[in-house]
Amino acid sequence: MSGAEALAAGDWEGARAAFERELASRETAELHDGLGRALWWLGRPDDAIVHRERAFVSFKERGENERAGATAVWLAREHLAVYGNDAVAGGWLARAERLIGDSRGSARGHLELARGRRAGEPADREVRASSALEIATSTGDTDLEMAALAESGLAAIKQGRVLEGLDRLDEAMAAATGGEADLLETVAEVCCSLVSACEIAGDSGRLEQWARIVAGFVDRRGDLPLLSFCRTCNAEMLAATGHREEAERELIASAASLGAGGHRSRCVDPAVKLAEVRVLQGRWEEASALLEGREDLPESTLPASEVDLARGDTALATARLLRRANLLGRDNLLSAPLLSLLVDARLAAGDLEEARATAAELGALAEQTGHPLLVAYARSAAGRLAEARGEPAAADLEAAMDRFTKLDQPLEAARAGLGVARAMAAVEPEVALDHAEAALAAFGSIGATRDADRAAALVAASVDPPAPAPRTRACLPCARPRSCICWPKGSPTPRSRPGCSSRRRPPGIT
Repeated sequence: MSGAEALAAGDWEGARAAFERELASRETAELHDGLGRALWWLGRPDDAIVHRERAFVSFKERGENERAGATAVWLAREHLAVYGNDAVAGGWLARAERLIGDSRGSARGHLELARGRRAGEPADREVRASSALEIATSTGDTDLEMAALAESGLAAIKQGRVLEGLDRLDEAMAAATGGEADLLETVAEVCCSLVSACEIAGDSGRLEQWARIVAGFVDRRGDLPLLSFCRTCNAEMLAATGHREEAERELIASAASLGAGGHRSRCVDPAVKLAEVRVLQGRWEEASALLEGREDLPESTLPASEVDLARGDTALATARLLRRANLLGRDNLLSAPLLSLLVDARLAAGDLEEARATAAELGALAEQTGHPLLVAYARSAAGRLAEARGEPAAADLEAAMDRFTKLDQPLEAARAGLGVARAMAAVEPEVALDHAEAALAAFGSIGATRDADRAAALVAASVDPPAPAPRTRACLPCARPRSCICWPKGSPTPRSRPGCSSRRRPPGIT
């Protein structure tokens, strides 16, 4: 199999070996370009850049300015994405601009996308992506169209137009996984954009849905290692499909390899994602160490604030959350989880009035927009505030739980469900126990050890001490008085529950 055939089939290692064999006997721009692409897939960006630089020179010497310009765009993107080297990226973009000239072909569209990414401002990125989309439409370049849609969607999300942006990502993903892409690189990069978008928007449910589709795409291609170029993206997809231990190992390996190579993450910083895992596990010191030096990253705000709260530093947590919410805009959908945690920070500080004001702000935003995720966060915050004030909280928390469940937000749904269990423990102990057990199961499946411990404690507390042995053989009082189990001869075995004294019959009862 030739290097080009192996590359098209997704056999990255086979492609590398084949291209290297061919280069041993002759050198061409195509061979260096192909080897560079194979090395990129194998997560070796340094070597990939070397070979694509050689391809650039060869294309230029042959007078193929469009291909040379397209390669220069790729080099600019890699220097920016992997090293954060703006000066080098700018140099390659200037080279691409000179070579592409007035052409309105696909290379110009990719140049527009690269210039937008380098500018960094979401509004500028969106304008450039719109220009690239127009070029894709006029040239019929579906790969460019998908890349432009994904970039445009990310830019819209960063400006607070979350639903609009996610719709664009959904369209790009449908095209990419539905077989419209000519290049596997396009599919992989759209997947990477989706991971970033769902991270920014806090939409784990959407990532889970698309991860199942991506898994099917990979299976149809013979277990294609689609996300080998970015181990962080791979970890996110693994976690979304329930492979949490494997995802954790990928995050650890990704953080180590990026640090050793002096590279940046292409999407979400693996150290921050690993810190989120450690926060869920209640491993505060490890989470803090992972976040060190990354506190100013937008995605670090929530895990860093949770570490602050665990340490009792409510002032620092409050300051972090307020700073990030103000930067985003308090009326921004992306501020919802920040404002929700801010309610907890103020409750932990004993400042009920400020907690009430923040919950009211979240409620007003939910009422104004009607967005179901905002409504869910608002009802959850209102319920937690009511619980802290000794007021009825079950209705708000149950409404939040239902909405989070429908939105595929299992962690928040389970937390709201645990709140319902606490609120109903005194008046509806059996219902409360059901909610606590459901939350315990959900936390276990998510890997949220800290929350699972809280749920387990509530389950244990919901079970009364064993009653004395019955005086007659007619009845065995169980731990759940509303469902007392009677034992006439031939009665079925009772339903078993954690801590229930009716799991087995006392000696002498037949």
